[in-house]
Amino acid sequence: MADIGISRLDQLYDGMAGAAPITAADSGEIVGVVQELLRNHGLRKVPGAKHVTGTAVPSDPAAEPFGAFGKYTKRAVGFFQDKHGLSKQNPPVVDAVTLRRLIQASPGTVCVGRAYLTRRLEIADAVICRVLTLISSWEEHAATGGFCNWKPQDAADKPQTGLSFGILQWTHGSARLGTLLEDFEQNAALFSSCFGYSGQDATAMVNHAKGGEAVLKANGDPVSTSMDKFNFQKRVPWKAKFVTAGSSTAYQVKQVERALADLRAIHTSKKAVWTKITSQRGWGFMLDFANQFGEGGANTKYTNAVTALPAGSEDYILQHIESANPATHQPRRHYFRVDSPLPNNVAFPTNP
Repeated sequence: MADIGISRLDQLYDGMAGAAPITAADSGEIVGVVQELLRNHGLRKVPGAKHVTGTAVPSDPAAEPFGAFGKYTKRAVGFFQDKHGLSKQNPPVVDAVTLRRLIQASPGTVCVGRAYLTRRLEIADAVICRVLTLISSWEEHAATGGFCNWKPQDAADKPQTGLSFGILQWTHGSARLGTLLEDFEQNAALFSSCFGYSGQDATAMVNHAKGGEAVLKANGDPVSTSMDKFNFQKRVPWKAKFVTAGSSTAYQVKQVERALADLRAIHTSKKAVWTKITSQRGWGFMLDFANQFGEGGANTKYTNAVTALPAGSEDYILQHIESANPATHQPRRHYFRVDSPLPNNVAFPTNP
């Protein structure tokens, strides 16, 4: 079983003697992990990772910062315990039984969270899972950081799939969708159960997705009528099929493995270039930047920052890149600023 990477949470989950429950006296990442799990169960007034600064957004009225065991978190813990018939205390606390149920009970809309990735999906990469959690939580086109989000892409983005599927925008492009479906097709029985196709039809579906629906009419329909059944632009029946696939833990693992492979590949190719980037905060910033603007864009911004001040620290590099970004992109940069409580400046592993 993979560890969350926060010793007290791992001890509590494992039922170790003396492991203290999470209470209103706690704060920081240990509470943030609980909040991520509560949001998985549809309790959306609990602040998520995007509320790390305490600033609420219109779609989420949370009035407390991420990592604070405030009134919304207290109410959510009590509600969850009532729903699952768990014992309660006043004020509410998260004991071992509640923590295990939060992780193992079937959630509503699954979001990428550190405890879910490690303890439910058994992904044994606590540090890089934390970075993945942050990037996916702040991804603008998948605001919930979920495993399946249906959102038509920009009309200027050709070829379109009309589908945002996956935890990172890397998988939103039509070519990446095909790669992900190819991973899914390896489990033939599950693929057939989720999508309704098997054998040659399944292969045709994957190949169509890998081709990026390259031949579309002006209205988004495929030119070839024989491929109309694979027109992912149509909400019916494709939305339900992809949501079903997104709820499968086996396919969630596939998505995480694909995303982590991308993160590791960028880290491997750039760790000898981005030599001033050494912390979890710094690599979270740069990997998120590469996710949004491409590896080349991230490399250019890094080089410009080092050229501007060769002796500059990692913090300077992050601040310089942030200030050089268009104003519309700065909001997602501020989650990684040096005055932000998450993530911390613990060293990023050499080989994540």
